[in-house]
Amino acid sequence: MIFRARVPAMFSLMSPTIQDRDAARVILLDEHDHVLLLRCGEPGHSRRWWIAPGGGLDPHETHEQAACRELREETGLERVELGPCV
Repeated sequence: MIFRARVPAMFSLMSPTIQDRDAARVILLDEHDHVLLLRCGEPGHSRRWWIAPGGGLDPHETHEQAACRELREETGLERVELGPCV
């Protein structure tokens, strides 16, 4: 499944300014309905968080194209059937 979200362009813990950007994130389920989450954080800080695979759209890219590209970049998966937008 895929959903469209507005997410901060920068996750800086020190920056008081947040910029919006179009992004695509994927709820990736396996055959047992387990959800894949990625653990990330900002270099130099101990705070960590979990996110679904995905990221910002490149110029002239659709949300579906971005979702597939981000899955390929972040997980190595190349042939994924996207479900409905949620």
